Amino acid sequence: MIPVENIAAILLCAGSSRRHPSGCKLMRFLDGRPLVAHAATLLAELPFKNLVAVVPPEPVNEPLHRLLGELGFALAINERPEQGQDSSVRIGLAAARHSDPDAFLICLGDMPHIESAHLHALATAATAERPTASGGDNWLSPPVLFPRGYYTTLVGEDRSPRDILARDVAVVAAAPRLLTDFDLPTDFEAVGEKAA
Repeated sequence: MIPVENIAAILLCAGSSRRHPSGCKLMRFLDGRPLVAHAATLLAELPFKNLVAVVPPEPVNEPLHRLLGELGFALAINERPEQGQDSSVRIGLAAARHSDPDAFLICLGDMPHIESAHLHALATAATAERPTASGGDNWLSPPVLFPRGYYTTLVGEDRSPRDILARDVAVVAAAPRLLTDFDLPTDFEAVGEKAA
């Protein structure tokens, strides 16, 4: 077990939203608030050692930056989000390392249904030697938690988090709905929400 108070939470919010012509999908409304606010508020309400959000550059993303800043996240800018999620993971880890956490929790800004009980279960299953990931039979998903001993490997560009998890991971079961990420405009339409 790794206490939540000793974990740095990293929220990845630098995706390009290429499939959302109306703009940043994270600021599109779901259940009356921006999509990203669901995961961000959950993390902000838990006693993590520190909070980091990896975000795309300003100025077009200023509303996203402001929302996350107001929730207490330190912002780490990914100047080249087109390089993909692994680049955001490395930037987030580097930004979160200053607090000397025992582990790093990596979450996605487009997963609105994550629950605190699941995040606590990831922390409970974690050890100093082995990462934990969400998932089910034969599949893995964020959120994932890496002990700090993995830091050097994760920030190197020759290994991705997926490579590490494929080798050795403790899986914390979660219902598929809990881990749903919103990628397409139809994902919003399926729950009856319109663009803000």
